[in-house]
Amino acid sequence: DQVDSRRFLTTLLDEVGFQIWEARNGLEGLHQFSKCAPHIVLMDIRMPIMDGYDAIRKIRALPQGRNVIILAVTGSVFNDERAAILAAGCNDLVMKPVQPEILFAKLAEHMEIRYTYRSREGVNTSDTVTEISSQDLQPEDLQVMPGNWITELHLAAVECRDNKINELIAQIPNQHSHLSGALKHLTDDFQFDTLIELTRTSFRNRA
Repeated sequence: DQVDSRRFLTTLLDEVGFQIWEARNGLEGLHQFSKCAPHIVLMDIRMPIMDGYDAIRKIRALPQGRNVIILAVTGSVFNDERAAILAAGCNDLVMKPVQPEILFAKLAEHMEIRYTYRSREGVNTSDTVTEISSQDLQPEDLQVMPGNWITELHLAAVECRDNKINELIAQIPNQHSHLSGALKHLTDDFQFDTLIELTRTSFRNRA
């Protein structure tokens, strides 16, 4: 039911090539399932109007819902709540905040799909020694850019707008190409949470 969470997931899955239908609550999810018959359902548990438990049970009661894969998307849960979610009819859980690599691994496991990875062209290997890796990127590294740029990058990461993020990366001067490369790596890997935290901390340190 959270707009930002839905936008994050739809952006993530659309980039890979999935066809996606959205729902704002369990009742809408049930209607969408009945109409579209998807191969897999990502179900939030706590939602208004109809929660995830009821939506899962009603989907499972439908002929086309008996064998569909349902992954619960939820925050930290105790063992008894986890058991209740699985007992309601979920095949597995994906914990919030959703990590792209974990989600893709779950989809591959349950749907028996394989991903084709596009090679990155135009990488000058002679420059890789001086580049900052995405793991080593620090909030202070962003401060070579003006404050309004960092704010725009933060908002684009919150909204999972990878096209906007790439536009902002293109504005980084050539002498800071190491920063461009690290940010591009995070964006290509859909690590929006990392970008959000980097920009938030950078802006806080600047202030």
